[in-house]
Amino acid sequence: RDKAAQKDKFTLEERKQALLDANEINERITNAEIKAAKIRRDAILEENKISKSNKEALNKAAEARAKVIQLETAKLNLQKRLNTELATINTQAANEAAAAAKKAEDDLIKKEKLEQDALQKQFKREDEQYKLLQELQSTAEEQEINKLVEQYDKKFELAQGNAALEK
Repeated sequence: RDKAAQKDKFTLEERKQALLDANEINERITNAEIKAAKIRRDAILEENKISKSNKEALNKAAEARAKVIQLETAKLNLQKRLNTELATINTQAANEAAAAAKKAEDDLIKKEKLEQDALQKQFKREDEQYKLLQELQSTAEEQEINKLVEQYDKKFELAQGNAALEK
């Protein structure tokens, strides 16, 4: 039972097993004590039946009966105390399991949020790159158009010059 009470030195499972072991040992000892007390009680009662029962013999019989009751009561109280300690350990284990599950869930949510943020940043970056590429393409197209216009203007001027010469 001392091992079961040392929360900082033993795991819940070790403490639970220690309580179960202590319960088994106490059960055997108490059962042996109760058996011995019942044998003594029965012997005193039989002796009182055979011999003359005086006040002292009747007191001994009453004390023997009381001893059996006392041992059985102690056994029940000990079982109750051990069951309470086991229930406490089981509750603590359940609470720890729930806390671990909650932490795992929170960690998963946090991880998913980080992944989502990273994807959003990547999408934004790709969108900006696309817009920049569009601007560059527009600029390249405009430059191409400007070149073509210049070439056309030069050819037009040349054609006008030729037309003026022909007149």
